[in-house]
Amino acid sequence: MYLLDADLATRKWTPQQAWHLIKELARNEILRYNGILLSDLYKDGGEQTLQALEQAELILITSLNGRPHAIKPGKPVYQEAFKYLTEDNVLRSRLDLAILTQLTAIENKNMDKFESELRLLTDMPGHPKELLPRIRWLLNKSQASQAKIEKYEAEGANLKKVLTQEY
Repeated sequence: MYLLDADLATRKWTPQQAWHLIKELARNEILRYNGILLSDLYKDGGEQTLQALEQAELILITSLNGRPHAIKPGKPVYQEAFKYLTEDNVLRSRLDLAILTQLTAIENKNMDKFESELRLLTDMPGHPKELLPRIRWLLNKSQASQAKIEKYEAEGANLKKVLTQEY
């Protein structure tokens, strides 16, 4: 229910987001709420996504001092179920590959933004030296995004090997 692509129009989460939580909760019974929101998969609408997953009973969000604090499995039995799911090599590889594909798309989108702004700045007449810090920042961001893309592609190649060799 949480990991299939069905009903994406009505659901407020992607299978990749649900799988990310399942993997993390299989390793740790309690996750930091804000730590999950900092994940690239949750940058856009992360709080609404987590609330939807709580309403669907995949997770339970606990509060401390009136603010979201931690994430736990929606039901106690889910902890073992999550561990069981993550032990399936083929399922894990397929869903991890989907995450890497989504993360690569995010980084490619970032690269497009950085490159567009760099073109705009370098096309300015006179190349004001006040723009140099911004240009350096954009170049560093582009370099970091490119490094992430290369890392994701290398990890994806390993996952594809698993998918081609195992049933």
